[in-house]
Amino acid sequence: MAKPQTKNQKKAAWERQIFRSFASSAGIKPDNGSIRSLPPPRPDIRCRIGGRLHYFELGEIADQGLAKGLAQALKTGVSTGGAFSQDRPFNYILQQKASKSYRIRKAGQLELLIYYDKQYPPPPSFNLAASLGQGMAAQMVQKGPWTRIWVYDDWNKKVLWQYPWKKNYKIASWWKVWSWSHSGVHFACLGFHSLASRWA
Repeated sequence: MAKPQTKNQKKAAWERQIFRSFASSAGIKPDNGSIRSLPPPRPDIRCRIGGRLHYFELGEIADQGLAKGLAQALKTGVSTGGAFSQDRPFNYILQQKASKSYRIRKAGQLELLIYYDKQYPPPPSFNLAASLGQGMAAQMVQKGPWTRIWVYDDWNKKVLWQYPWKKNYKIASWWKVWSWSHSGVHFACLGFHSLASRWA
């Protein structure tokens, strides 16, 4: 009888699933059998693309209040909803990743993949580049170890943004809007039955 997975094993399996989904959406083709999960202080994912070594650190963009509401909905089976922030979790995850050190081989490239999964991505009126200010992304790439920063929408399987821009990758040209805004506050409704399959 197989042993149940540990918390770290479940996390690693989830990250590989997100990465494979992202890579397919971005038109990135990792070499066969090269995707591996790594423990800290190394990045989450290591793979080879065209024979070259790449590392990907993953981070989820999610308002903490929304994440807690979802956990409660999955636990109790009772739907919940309410206001949530788009810019705070977006900036928080960037700052968190920028403040850490990662151990990689000299020949490898380090990329940051931040993604929407629990939280639905913002409407087009929320300018990702403006939220990043281009400044923080540029600073991370120019002064830090990062070679590229990605923003991925796992709901619609689309790459929303990248820095620096590279034309041969697929980027979403439109976003389906399920959340809505009023007076600068974003709202969403979480339904247990529609969301449970995503984290079961």
